Amino acid sequence: SESEADILAAVRAGRSFITFAPNGPTVALSAGDAGLGEVARWPQVKALRIVAGGLARGDVVRVVTAAGATALFTAPEAGDVALDFPVEAPGFARVEILRVFIPGVPPLPALLSNPIYFEAAG
Repeated sequence: SESEADILAAVRAGRSFITFAPNGPTVALSAGDAGLGEVARWPQVKALRIVAGGLARGDVVRVVTAAGATALFTAPEAGDVALDFPVEAPGFARVEILRVFIPGVPPLPALLSNPIYFEAAG
């Protein structure tokens, strides 16, 4: 829903991402049945599914975990992409999309997602 109450509830629950503009890139993350801001049981769920939309040529999709940042994909042209990322340990995983806004200036975040948390099943 695009209602104010639903948007605020999603932000409070961590089920959101921020992008630089209303027409900026988008992302959907899932790990099993878990989505943004939710918990997946590791090692039963060991993969992060990323669906990024609205990419511009040269955009870099990277995953950030406690172990560091990993660039997964550089867009060869404008469009969408679906990627899988192996989750090798409990912790968290979130996505950033980096974009060159001004030639000669290093890429800057065009999108930052909230994480999915991977908890060890006990």
